[in-house]
Amino acid sequence: MESFKVMDKEEAKDEMKKKNFQDFLGKTSRIIERALDNQFDVIGDFFAEEDEEADGLIKKKKEKITQQFMFQPNNHLKRSVTSMDWSPKVGELLMVSYSKCTEYRYDEPDGLVNIFSTNLKTRPEITLTC
Repeated sequence: MESFKVMDKEEAKDEMKKKNFQDFLGKTSRIIERALDNQFDVIGDFFAEEDEEADGLIKKKKEKITQQFMFQPNNHLKRSVTSMDWSPKVGELLMVSYSKCTEYRYDEPDGLVNIFSTNLKTRPEITLTC
C-alpha cells in the first residue's frame, strides 16, 4: 500500500505556485462551479418530457423559455463591448471583445476578449489579453 506524505506549509506554498497546479485548480474549479449551478438532474434524462395530470387527463408539460445568461456592467473594466458572437462548434460559448481601456493604466492590456459559458454564470470561462 502506498503512503502519502503530508506537506508542511512551506512545501504547500511552493507547490501552489507551480503553473501546473494553477492550471489544474482553474480547470477543476470551473467544472465544479458548472455542476453546482445546473438546475437539471445531471444523472437523469433531461430530454424527457414530464407528464402532468389535470382533471383525469394527462398532458405533456413543456419547458418554458428561461433566461440563461445576463451581462452585468463591469465598471472596473472601463471598456466598451465591441463585438459578440456565439461559437459555431460549442453552442454554450459566447465570445465578447472589448475596446481599449478608457483610462490610461500601465497594467491594463490593450486587447481583451472574454469567453463566457451559459453553464458558468458568475465569471468568464476564459479571458484572453494582448
